[in-house]
Amino acid sequence: MEQQTRALLELLSTDGTDAILNRLAKGKAGKTDLAEELHLDPREVASTLRLLRLAGLVRYRKVKGKKGGRPREVWELAAAEELEKLESYLQQMQHRLIDASPATG
Repeated sequence: MEQQTRALLELLSTDGTDAILNRLAKGKAGKTDLAEELHLDPREVASTLRLLRLAGLVRYRKVKGKKGGRPREVWELAAAEELEKLESYLQQMQHRLIDASPATG
């Protein structure tokens, strides 16, 4: 299974994914900001962002701090066309899973 597909499958099982995507739809944010605003564990935020990045949904850039120090990562949604591709891909995957699942009764 390719890395991007694995990342997408992991994302589907992550509780914070929707919250993080909805927050980033409102604007850029750092990992710490996301964790605090969404009341999520910082490790969960970091892990979810990594998976979202592998899936091509978000990107980051390093920004220098106002007081010097090391740069921090500022995260944002990737291009809208990438999100549309993901939605189409997830719909196809859902149909495949439904078609492949044994009928229960």
